[in-house]
Amino acid sequence: MTAPVPAPVTTNGRVKVANYASNPNSQGYPEPSVSFNSVLSSPWHPLDGRIFYDWIPTNRWTSFDSGNPTDWYSLNFGPGRAKNISQVKLYVYSDVATNEGRVDCPTKMEVEIYNGSSWIPATNQRFTPEKCSPNDVTLIDFDSVITQQVRVIFTRDVTN
Repeated sequence: MTAPVPAPVTTNGRVKVANYASNPNSQGYPEPSVSFNSVLSSPWHPLDGRIFYDWIPTNRWTSFDSGNPTDWYSLNFGPGRAKNISQVKLYVYSDVATNEGRVDCPTKMEVEIYNGSSWIPATNQRFTPEKCSPNDVTLIDFDSVITQQVRVIFTRDVTN
């Protein structure tokens, strides 16, 4: 299945960027799904459009206490709402960096795209910065793809 994708809107020579992940109402689409959810958070929190790096922010998702070496966070744009994407922007929090808890930067992140029947790695993933920087934005750029779902797999340091 393919969907026509409109050309990017330009204003004064600049491409207008859309936040396909925004859902401040926490219902409908885009809809999050997670492998594990800590009692300290909600999968809907990262979609509220707010970014705080203050004392243990309440609007985050964390898989704290999952016990898994990897966990994932996925986003479904909705039936018939395939998007042309080439970047995931993550605002990663670290309680360890501020000595306020045990949630820390993942040791590895990987973007996967749902192709209609299975999850596959996004091709040519590039990270800025190369390693997760505590309480800062991480950009993951990859080859442009049209998809209805995207997810990020987070690998953690299981020795802590």
